[in-house]
Amino acid sequence: MTHGSSPQGRKPNVPQLPAWKRPGRRSHARRTAADRSHGLSAFRALRGRAARRAVACERRRIARELHDGLAQELAFIASLAQLLEPCADEDTLSHLRSASERALHECRSMLTVLTADDEAPIELLVGRTAELFRSRFGTEVEVALEGEGPSDPERRRALVRILHEALTNAVRHGSADRVLVRLIRTERRTSLSVRDDGQGFDVHHAQAAGRGLGLTSMRERAELLGGRLNILSAPGCGTLVEVVLP
Repeated sequence: MTHGSSPQGRKPNVPQLPAWKRPGRRSHARRTAADRSHGLSAFRALRGRAARRAVACERRRIARELHDGLAQELAFIASLAQLLEPCADEDTLSHLRSASERALHECRSMLTVLTADDEAPIELLVGRTAELFRSRFGTEVEVALEGEGPSDPERRRALVRILHEALTNAVRHGSADRVLVRLIRTERRTSLSVRDDGQGFDVHHAQAAGRGLGLTSMRERAELLGGRLNILSAPGCGTLVEVVLP
C-alpha cells in the first residue's frame, strides 16, 4: 500500500447533510406543515358552523319570547281598544289602536326576520316583506330583482331590515300609494333601492330635529358591513333610499 492511499474496502469519508436538509426529511416536514394547515382550516370551519348554529338558536329563542310575550300582549291591547270604542273618547281610542297596531306590525316583522332560514334566498325574504306591507297597508309594492343576492346570511338580514324600515317610512310617514323595490347584484356589490311616491321630507331637518332614528339605524346597518346608505327626498317629491354593500 502506497503512502496516502486508503485501506482496501474502506469507504471514502463523504460529508453528510444535516438531517433537516435531507430530501426525505424536507418532504416529511412539508407534509407535516400541510397537515397542520389543513387541520387548522377544518377546525376554523367547524368553529364557524358551531357559532352560526348558536346564533340561529339564539334568534329562535328571542323569536319565541317575542311571539309568546310581546306579540300576544300587543294583540290583546289592539282587540281591547276595539271593545272600548262605543264608550270611550274616539281620539284617544284611535291613537291607542293605531299605536298598538303599529307595534304589533313591527313585532311580526321582527319575527319574520328572526325566524328566517339562514339559507333562505334574498328573493324570498324581499318578497315576503313586500307582501307583508301589501296585505297590512294596501300599498302597491313592486319588486324588481336582477342577479343573485348575497350569500352571506348577515348581509341578507341587514338588507331585509333596511327594506322594512324604508317601507315603514314610506307608508306611515310618507303616505305613499306606490313603492318600487329594486335589488341588483353584480360581481362586486349588491344594491337595494326603495323609491316611493309619498309626501317626501327634508332629510337634514328631520335628522337635526331628532326624528331620524330610523334613518340612522339604516345607515349604521349598512356601514357595519362596509357599505353606504344614501337618502334623497324633498317635500312633495317622494323619497329614494339606496343602500350599497360590497
